[in-house]
Amino acid sequence: MLSDIAGSAFGDASQVCLGPTCLGLGTGIGTFTIVNASNLQATLPGAIGDGSYPLTVVSPEGTSNATISVSVVTSVGTTGVEPTSGPVGTTVTMTGSGFALVTAVKVGSVTVTVASGHAWEISATQVGVVIPPKVGAGVADLVVVTGDNQSLTSTSDQFTVTGPALSSVTPTVVAAGGTLALAGTALVDATQVCLGST
Repeated sequence: MLSDIAGSAFGDASQVCLGPTCLGLGTGIGTFTIVNASNLQATLPGAIGDGSYPLTVVSPEGTSNATISVSVVTSVGTTGVEPTSGPVGTTVTMTGSGFALVTAVKVGSVTVTVASGHAWEISATQVGVVIPPKVGAGVADLVVVTGDNQSLTSTSDQFTVTGPALSSVTPTVVAAGGTLALAGTALVDATQVCLGST
């Protein structure tokens, strides 16, 4: 996980510490780089557990004040979805933990990104997503993606995508070659309309 750190007098920084875990100058996981005298970039190691840690920068001149904290989220989990079923286009609210850095939601095999506007963070414990048209009818796992992590699939994240359903047809009596107006749900990606075997 890459973090940008802003401040001052960073030109000769030797360590970046999150609580008791200190990162050395270098490249790769568990290190930091000096961008300029007021900006650092740190790559946090996976061994840091979930929690809030005071952030300090160490240099030959001393150690920065520990008034800034960083919340580390490594585990992502879903405890429920609402509603649990509906057609394509349904807005679903997912509840769980570790959602603060959500970048996308996988609906079955289809990925819906936050950048597309069809998935969004409500809070650190809730995410919203619109079921996309390419998802077929049936049960789909909704998987939250946050940076390098994603929630594990379980029965708590399952959403049943319902197929097309007709509610009315107008007119109900029509001559050959006539036009019918159909109303219902999940009709957006219909490929055929059948009258009996035709």
